[in-house]
Amino acid sequence: MIERRKSQISGWGVYATATIPKNTRVIDYAGEKITHQESLTRERKYLKKGRIWCFTLNRRWVIDAGVGGTVADTVGRLMKQLGRERQVLAVTHLPQVAACADHHFVVSKRTQAGSTRSDVNAVRGEDSFVRAQWAGRPFLWHIYRQEEDIHLDKLDAFLELYVKGLSDPAREAISGLWRAWNAGEKMPDHWQSTRKHWPELEKHAEAWCLEQALQADLATALVQFYGNWI
Repeated sequence: MIERRKSQISGWGVYATATIPKNTRVIDYAGEKITHQESLTRERKYLKKGRIWCFTLNRRWVIDAGVGGTVADTVGRLMKQLGRERQVLAVTHLPQVAACADHHFVVSKRTQAGSTRSDVNAVRGEDSFVRAQWAGRPFLWHIYRQEEDIHLDKLDAFLELYVKGLSDPAREAISGLWRAWNAGEKMPDHWQSTRKHWPELEKHAEAWCLEQALQADLATALVQFYGNWI
């Protein structure tokens, strides 16, 4: 963590709140150098959000430490470079970052009966995986990778259960999308195919959620299992 305070040597500065061990790698984020006039314009916008990221450099220049402008453009290009070797998913409101993407997902949300739902859910890990099913919306599960690709067997086992009741085209579309997502393969064709069957997938997700809700809870199921076993 860092803090802004007055230096005993020269003016104000930003300092670490804890001692940094020798040879620790420290990344300096310089921000964007802008004029005082531009700084005033941005500060008005930042104040509405309750924070300011502009620091006076000298009489002519100000450093804007918020991501935007040429800094955002650089972030976007670096993410695109990273995406050449692995899959990168970014949620951003910055057009400079979005412009560097190969494909775009439009994510919308709505609030109903005190809960917020999203039209596209991309989840990772088992806990989020369970919560996504309770949302009753189509989702993508990015399963944790395991040695010898055992995680893909788990993925196929769940898909075998989940896609029951879907039409053949919808079943192939959603299964192909999930497998491509987890294998790091190109997804545009799978995504377009899935979108064609979106209404069916929405109804199926709601039905799946209701089906799971009608099952006995874990404690009851264990008692029933034990009773049947003895």
